[in-house]
Amino acid sequence: MKKDLLYIANDIEASGGLVGIHSILSWGACVVTPEPVPMEELRKQGWIYYEELRPMTMNYVMEAMRVACLGLRCLEPHKEDARYDPRSTLFVPERVLGVLLLKGTPPELATHRFKKWIIKMQSIFGRQVEFVADTVIFDPSHLSFYFSRFGQSTPYGYA
Repeated sequence: MKKDLLYIANDIEASGGLVGIHSILSWGACVVTPEPVPMEELRKQGWIYYEELRPMTMNYVMEAMRVACLGLRCLEPHKEDARYDPRSTLFVPERVLGVLLLKGTPPELATHRFKKWIIKMQSIFGRQVEFVADTVIFDPSHLSFYFSRFGQSTPYGYA
């Protein structure tokens, strides 16, 4: 790791793999520290970001939804209903998308908040941010689309 950069690990969960066709359902980010830091300390410091988004479309791929819905907090009230459980054979993705339509943050607001958090981390640490993701083809393209689509330049830059 270069000491002059602030690494931020990003993860998105989406309704499918096609940028602009499928929606980001949730995104999260975390400041990468040189030494291990307990999760509760990361949260306390504000170094973790998480948000669930209102879908832009109702398009989905079943396999993607089964992964994307595993950790959605908005589904907590429905945890006893198999139609909301992506591990169940009774899973109904349209129901999850319906919950997110009601409870998810509008994408334009979510994009603004996320960018604001990234810039805040850059300011706190006094270093240029560097995007990190485990799925390099998937996450950056979806995030770039959302930043462009909702009037926000990417805080990660283009280099």
